[in-house]
Parts: sequence; C-alpha cells; structure tokens
Amino acid sequence: MKVASWMLLAALSSSLQALPRNPFLLPVSPCEALLKRLDRWQLHGVFSPTGSAESIALMKFSGKRWQRVKEGFFLEPDVQVTMLLERQMRGTLTGVCEGRYYHWEIQGGINDKTYRGKRTDTDAPDGMGE
Repeated sequence: MKVASWMLLAALSSSLQALPRNPFLLPVSPCEALLKRLDRWQLHGVFSPTGSAESIALMKFSGKRWQRVKEGFFLEPDVQVTMLLERQMRGTLTGVCEGRYYHWEIQGGINDKTYRGKRTDTDAPDGMGE
C-alpha cells in the first residue's frame, strides 16, 4: 500500500512539473513570439552613403551590438527588410506570420536621444507607418 501511494505521488508530481505554464493563460502563438522579439529591435537611423543609391539603417537588438542593414537583409530568419525610407524601415514577415509587415519609425527631433523606436505591425500590404 505504501509503495503504491509513493508511486502515485511520484506520477502526479512529475506530470505537474512537466506543465510549468499558467493554465489560465492562453499559450503565445509563434507569430506573437516573433513580434515580441521584433519589439526589441531599435531603429536608430537611416542614411545614404555618398555615391551610393542604397540606404543603410542602423539597428540595435536590446543591448547587443549595432548592426547595419539594407534592403534584402534578414533581421531574423523570417523577417526580411523590404523598404528603407528617410525615417522608417519595413520588414516583411514570412513563415508563421506570412503576409504581415513590421514597421520601425524614428520619431522626435534630430537631437532627441530619448526615443527608442515604435512598433506598428500591420496586415495591410502597403501602409507605411500609420
């Protein structure tokens, strides 16, 4: 009887440890997880080097190194930079978020150092930063 009780207790406790998430919250979709990762990317500037037709954006992923990106560059495996404007950048999402876009926009004045970025994701094919 004691052995059976211990086995039942062990079986119940192992199944409880296998489910660490809160049962009252819905699981996060893979698309929402990707959007949350993209929220951590910050657009700090867009510039056009002298003598070049291509614009380059300066991005930073929450506390990591600066990264230069241009059109066609993949920020994440399913996120390709598709448009660079003077103060905006758009990424096209593929995979689990197929058909969606993610926009980064620089706000504030030239010397405004408090601005970090703004998320404007949309399903519309050609709405740049509303």
